[in-house]
Amino acid sequence: VLGRRAMAAAASTEAATVVASSVGPSLEEGAPRPAAEPSQPAARRKEKRGCFQQLKRCLSRIVSIVKVPECIWDAFVERRCGRFPLDAPRLVDFVVGVQSKGAQEDGTASSPSASPLEVRRIPLEELPPKAPGTVRFVVVSDTHERHREVVVPPGDVLLHCGDILMSSSLTWQGRGLRVLADFNDWLSTVPCRERVVVGGNHDWALEQLPIAQQKQMLSAATLLHDECVSLPMSGVKVYGNAHSTGHSHNRAWQTNEAKVSSCCADAEVVVTHHSTWSLQEAVLAQAKPLLWASGHAHEAHGAVRRGSTLFVNAAISNAKYNPVQAPFVVDIRPCFPAEAVACRS
Repeated sequence: VLGRRAMAAAASTEAATVVASSVGPSLEEGAPRPAAEPSQPAARRKEKRGCFQQLKRCLSRIVSIVKVPECIWDAFVERRCGRFPLDAPRLVDFVVGVQSKGAQEDGTASSPSASPLEVRRIPLEELPPKAPGTVRFVVVSDTHERHREVVVPPGDVLLHCGDILMSSSLTWQGRGLRVLADFNDWLSTVPCRERVVVGGNHDWALEQLPIAQQKQMLSAATLLHDECVSLPMSGVKVYGNAHSTGHSHNRAWQTNEAKVSSCCADAEVVVTHHSTWSLQEAVLAQAKPLLWASGHAHEAHGAVRRGSTLFVNAAISNAKYNPVQAPFVVDIRPCFPAEAVACRS
């Protein structure tokens, strides 16, 4: 009898040990509380989101092969991309002050990073005149076929940072070329003497063309991809690159590594579709631009100064693809040839 009782006690102790090891250390002993298991509704929602994303990717692959007819894609863009509200005021984001290397407006030596960044959102008609000896840049990006909804303020140079089209890989090439031709006509009407454009990841129809035909298609501007241009009228050296990163089916000019040539050295203005860290590292190792203009991330619309460079995200479309975000206006004092050596030192 005693033996049977001892065996039963041992079995009970062993069972208690197994249960304790399965639930973890006792909470009464001050041990950390185990992480709560996700609730079943939350797990089901996560699973549904994953299934939806997989379905979306599969449909995108199918549509990219089959191609959506132009009339259907026109209707989709009309529904997906909004219009600028007729009763809303036309605003611009004006960066107060002149961006220059080593000098303030009063001529005193100063690091550009020492002065606070001030951006004013003002009505278009209240935009102040530029200071003598400066070049006024108007920056827009991510117009997504709503370029005619944008009122461009007068300036010297227009910078368009890509995403002219809306998912052009999913429809016929002819439709993309039609929109690009209309965009080129619009470029010729903007009140800026010089215009610089880079492509974006939505601009598949543009990327498919030979480089010479790309430039001919956008003949009203200077199209750049890992290239530089010294603008003849404003005397500013501009470097452009269409590289970006992302995970959607819109993959124009998206590569694992950004290609940056040595021509960007000493560029005073940089125009890229996406201001990735890899691009910044490659370009800033060779140049210290006054202005870096980009877009791509609609929700990141705004400006920030890092060191001597003003970074501007000028996406016109918001996160819902409504063209309601303001263009940026930036005045810079460039290094003209006679001043270049002193300015770059």
